[in-house]
Amino acid sequence: MLRPRVYLQKSLNPGHSFPVLRLFSKVLFGAVFLIIASVVFQLLFFLWIYSQPVNYGDHDAIVVFAGSSGRIKRGYQLAQQGAAPKLIVSPATPRQLRYYSRRYGQPGNAEYILEEKADTTFMNALFTARLIDSHELKSVLLVTSDYHMARSYLLLKMTTLLAGCRIGIHKVETRYSFPRHGRDRIDSMKMAYNEMVQLWGSLVECGLYSSGVSVARAEVRSSGWSGWLREHLLFDVQYH
Repeated sequence: MLRPRVYLQKSLNPGHSFPVLRLFSKVLFGAVFLIIASVVFQLLFFLWIYSQPVNYGDHDAIVVFAGSSGRIKRGYQLAQQGAAPKLIVSPATPRQLRYYSRRYGQPGNAEYILEEKADTTFMNALFTARLIDSHELKSVLLVTSDYHMARSYLLLKMTTLLAGCRIGIHKVETRYSFPRHGRDRIDSMKMAYNEMVQLWGSLVECGLYSSGVSVARAEVRSSGWSGWLREHLLFDVQYH
């Protein structure tokens, strides 16, 4: 009669009960910890980028991630000031480049390097990285809006790791850079949040491409994910 009693005591020991529940709780705790850690790291990275001074130094090329007239204008101004001997506007067709030259003036002595395929931030980075490699560029000056810089810089850095290219940053200020009114402050925080969320969409696109999916198929597959992000997680904010 003693042996069954001992067995019953062991079965009632919390350390020996519900092993699946314990495993699930550990996995859940680990997942929550990783999510919180990644968000904290991402926030610190974004704050670091926002705190970096604007770069005007000499580079092999100016890289403009198109998306607003302010970015294009600043890229042309830098080219006219002699910041680099080459200019990449991603994306821009020859016709668009002629229009930009008429509107903002000739880009000094800078030579165009054509990139006309990209239509997402990851594609901007990927196609620009290919041009950096093929033209053997050792340093570029990245020009984009301040709220867009962290995501753009990270993606371009990831796609140029093997090229060993140095990337300088030139943030273009917007009306939300130094908000004076309550509404603008709120919109500024919304835009920063949107960029942090959209970075995950860009990383999904990058992951699909890295796994062997073609550029076109990676874009198509990630478009559903990006659309879901925009619909369910992103704020509706007017970008400038």
